[in-house]
Parts: sequence; structure tokens; C-alpha cells
Amino acid sequence: MKTKTWAALALVFAAALAVYWYESPWLTLWQMQSAAKSGDAASFNAHVDYPRLRESLKGQVSTLLADQMGGSDGNNVGSAIGGLLGMFVADKAIDAFVRPETVMRAMQDGKLLPSLHHRKPSASSPDGTAPPPAGERLQWQTEREGADRFVAYALKPGTPREQATAFVLARQGFADWRLSELRLPQLAR
Repeated sequence: MKTKTWAALALVFAAALAVYWYESPWLTLWQMQSAAKSGDAASFNAHVDYPRLRESLKGQVSTLLADQMGGSDGNNVGSAIGGLLGMFVADKAIDAFVRPETVMRAMQDGKLLPSLHHRKPSASSPDGTAPPPAGERLQWQTEREGADRFVAYALKPGTPREQATAFVLARQGFADWRLSELRLPQLAR
């Protein structure tokens, strides 16, 4: 009788552990959203791998710059030097721009780049921008890319997924997830 009880307990424990492992990225996403909403940078930072996040953005910007430079004459030395200078400046700008405040704001707004229209400052937000209007609440769509990647798309109502910023969490350890990549919608729109 005791053997069956221990076996049942082990089975329940294993099932609970499997459910926790499977649900852990959603829990991390919720914790990040809560920390961003409350402005708790320390709790938010516990779930972000800033070096990998910066590298992902540098790669996207470099690709964009290379695509733009590809349309020009490849023999033009000035264009090549200008492209390299642009990539250097973009790298430094991303290093300076990707900070807890901007990434937390991106999670609230659904985009990393500030909008082109100005918002009235609000006393409730530390960076002087007002929160999105209540009618513009973000809708989150998620998908798994294998066992080690979890992608959450921040969608405004009526926005197609390909125009949304994607927050990519990478698994580290058993059930610890960190924001390691932001996939920006097409920058050249």
C-alpha cells in the first residue's frame, strides 16, 4: 500500500513540475508586464539579458543599413565608408538607448521606437510620456519556437502580427526565462 502511495505522490509531483515548466514563460511575461507597469526596474531587470538584447537590435539595424546601402553603387568608396560610419553610430546609439526604462516602456506601448506624434507629459510616467489610451490596450499573442524560445507579440487592436514588436524570451536553466531579443516590425515603412 505504501509503495502505491509513494508512486502516486511521485506521479503528482512530476505532473506539477511539468506543468510549471510549460507555463513558466507565461509567468515570466506576466511578471515583466507587472514590473513594467509599476516601474519596478529591479524586478524587470531580473528577466532581461541586456547584452543579448542589444546584439539582436544591432543585427536588425545593421541589416537594415546594409539593405539601404545595397541599392547604391557598390564601387562608391564614400558610400561604403558612410555605411560603416552609420553602423558604428547605430551600435553606439543602441548601447545608449537600450536601458531598463526604454525596454519597460516598450513592453507597455508595444513598440521600442517612440511614436512620431508627441504625447502630453503625464505625472504618472517617469519618462514624461502618457500611457496608451484605454482603448489601445495591448493584446498579447504568444507562440513557442521549440523548447527554448517563447515569442510574445504586442498587438494593438486591428494590427496584424507582422507589424507588431515581438518580445522573445529564451530559456536559461530549467524554467528561468529572459528577454533576449526584440524583433522589430519592418523599420522601413
